[in-house]
Amino acid sequence: MNTQTRIKLKGLKIYTGMSQETVCFNATVLFDGLSIGTADNDGHGGETRVLFEPGKKELFRQAESYAKGLLPICLGEHNGKPFLIDSNLIEVIDQLVSDEERNRKTKSSFKKVYRKKICVLREGRLWTVGYKSQAQYASYIAQIKKEHGPDIVILDDLEHDEAFELYSKHLYA
Repeated sequence: MNTQTRIKLKGLKIYTGMSQETVCFNATVLFDGLSIGTADNDGHGGETRVLFEPGKKELFRQAESYAKGLLPICLGEHNGKPFLIDSNLIEVIDQLVSDEERNRKTKSSFKKVYRKKICVLREGRLWTVGYKSQAQYASYIAQIKKEHGPDIVILDDLEHDEAFELYSKHLYA
């Protein structure tokens, strides 16, 4: 995604249970910190709908023009090459929703494992090992460190924010 800061979503509500083919959501759209309208998607596969607020048509047009001037958005890879689409206001909003949904899922997943399972980064991959007691935890940590030496990172040894950053980076790698 383009790193842009002018278009933002406020009050984003994602309705996971109602999402089928697309993400079901609604939010207020901000451009340069000013509310310009609302965006929503019913989650049934249709395009995101964006409605401008009365009296904000010119600001809305500026947001659309700004979005069209951004670099293309990468939606993944196809045949080993990036699959890019032209940027526009709807695509930027959809990307913001997707990023926030992924961030929420990552936070939820991290909360379930941090200091509850042993999380190990090894060779760019994330591994988790469950344990039942503190004695078992200590035994597993010693065994992991002995087998893999300094080439590993144990997330439990890090501060929360640093561990979350590494976890986020490697979770979807």
